[in-house]
Amino acid sequence: MKKRLDIFSGALIAVAFAALFIYGGNKAPLPSAPVYWDEPFNGYSYVIDTNDLRHITFGWSAPPAYIPLDARAEISAVSLRDLDTPDMFVVTNVSMFAFGADVWMASDATNYAFYVECDWVPTPSIVTNGSYHVRAVGTGERAVPIGVKIKMVNRHTGETREVR
Repeated sequence: MKKRLDIFSGALIAVAFAALFIYGGNKAPLPSAPVYWDEPFNGYSYVIDTNDLRHITFGWSAPPAYIPLDARAEISAVSLRDLDTPDMFVVTNVSMFAFGADVWMASDATNYAFYVECDWVPTPSIVTNGSYHVRAVGTGERAVPIGVKIKMVNRHTGETREVR
């Protein structure tokens, strides 16, 4: 009797594995949309709600330390179906320090391409006279910018430094 119970248990386990294999193979892939991220965003991700494809959630980790507290994250979208004249429109505008945004679209979020950008732009490296200044060392005839490294193939040969 014990032998018959073992055969029955094995058959039951085999049927269960076969059912899970068939179910897993027929499962639909997770919905996705093209999302493009601006440089200051780190650890970014997005998720489209599988129960309501109009709902998409964006998330990111802490912005870099140089980003000011009043910086905003602007999320724009463009319809993938409107190929003739695609018009980008702003979906939402949140603080960079919100670390995420929930967005509800008019139709499925998979029908749009998204662009997530930071509205803060660093100040340019221009001095008031309008020319770019590079600190250098050298004589009146030649100048080498400070920090330039001279390398040959697989060999470091020198580095310029300011001598005081």
